[in-house]
Amino acid sequence: MPSADCDTDHRFVKSKVRLSVKVAPKKRGSCTRKLQVDKLYELSEEIRRELEVRLDNNEIPDQDEDPENEWQHLKTILQETTGEVNGFSSRKNKDWFDENDAEVEDLLKTKRSCHAKLLTYPNVQAAKAAYRTACSTLQHKLREIKNNWWLALAERIQSYADMGNTRAFYEALQSVYGPVNQVQAPLRSSDGSGLLTDKYSTPFWVAGLSTMGTFLVTIGTYKSPPSKTYPNRK
Repeated sequence: MPSADCDTDHRFVKSKVRLSVKVAPKKRGSCTRKLQVDKLYELSEEIRRELEVRLDNNEIPDQDEDPENEWQHLKTILQETTGEVNGFSSRKNKDWFDENDAEVEDLLKTKRSCHAKLLTYPNVQAAKAAYRTACSTLQHKLREIKNNWWLALAERIQSYADMGNTRAFYEALQSVYGPVNQVQAPLRSSDGSGLLTDKYSTPFWVAGLSTMGTFLVTIGTYKSPPSKTYPNRK
């Protein structure tokens, strides 16, 4: 049977296994969509005009009604208008191949077709040569695409630094290094218990700094013992 073409020498092995169905995890709630805040300044006039039209067409509840209902009505109009005009932010891919997905897919299709012909005619030298050429071309092009992507990213980061665009500069850096995991290191006392509030952490700092001061004074007043003298032996 044809093997899985994953640029390796592995092939499928037919076997019988016993599988146990795990309980499906609970579905998480829908994530809140975020607006593209970087476009708010450019589209501010268009958003303002659209809001005026919608507020004129939609009747706002009377003032004697519940303020919560009035706020929900106004909030709905604001969210719908801003979302339609400005748009929502989509997931940002940070990988080099996402921007060249079409070109990479064409190269992979060529390689897969050559591999299928090689499996059909394994003893034909032309099929072997075509497959080797396709693999070499794919590897060369992928390295070239990746290198060009990194060069363009470096030039873009440098241009942001030259223009003083701090926000775009750090966003580009984040695309290189990825998100930073913030790990909290809680303050602990000498016995290992956690000090979570100022009520308990303040005495700890006072005691620690007092001990540090005593330690420094001890070092300053320390005198080395006199060195021993030994008689010269002839």
